[in-house]
Amino acid sequence: MLSIPFEKYQGAGNDFVILPPESASLLPHDPQGLISHEAVARLCDRHFGVGADGLMVIYPGDGDRMPRMEFCNADGYPAQMCGNGARCAILYAQDNRLFGEEIGLQTSVGVLRGKIPEERRIAVQMPDVYEIREEGSSGGLVLNTGVPHLTLEVANLEDSALMATLAPALRQDVERSTGGVNVDFYTEDAGHYALRTYERGVEGETLACGTGAVAVALSVAYRDEGVGSPVVLRPRGGMLAVFFRRAGRGFQDIWLEGPAQRVYNGYFFW
Repeated sequence: MLSIPFEKYQGAGNDFVILPPESASLLPHDPQGLISHEAVARLCDRHFGVGADGLMVIYPGDGDRMPRMEFCNADGYPAQMCGNGARCAILYAQDNRLFGEEIGLQTSVGVLRGKIPEERRIAVQMPDVYEIREEGSSGGLVLNTGVPHLTLEVANLEDSALMATLAPALRQDVERSTGGVNVDFYTEDAGHYALRTYERGVEGETLACGTGAVAVALSVAYRDEGVGSPVVLRPRGGMLAVFFRRAGRGFQDIWLEGPAQRVYNGYFFW
């Protein structure tokens, strides 16, 4: 039996298992050299594993290079981007003294720069967004904030049908040819925007979704040019803020900021 060290982090309730490369090397790998999706899914299982919305491996950078993040969803399959995961990865790298002069991560979507404005509050720079389009059947907006999202403003965010039936159907039907979308429902609430996200790869609701928060913030700003930066959002796990700069009908210099925390460390027996 193997004893595999891990750490657990959360960002606004979005929780992650984080492994150093030494731990990752102990797990089964697929022919492409990635941790097998069965192994990731087992670690992320909330009954038979550690329990998490996703898993990350953080590789120290070579020389002055930034550390590198590899991310998988709870279903075990790789995802290009996770906003709250990146924020937790920045805190993990800071806790483990992996940064040189610059704070940031190498990822599959490029370098993501980071900031630590105060203790346990982490900001990460997100990819620019230039293409936002109307989705005819739902009336929502489709945009890619690192991964694809469909955003929909609703009157009642507590409607049980949103997560039970509507989100699972839209997740599969919209952008079906490219694997579907994450689905975000939101409503304005006393100067901020409450939101709920059904995540692709988790196949259910999560307490927060960083790329979803960015998608909702930019959707609100896209529909109303009077909306300025930052947009404050309230997913179920905590408050997030999205900063941006307009670039025509697109957005640049996008930052996602919010709380992050190291929860515990332990050993998983394999």
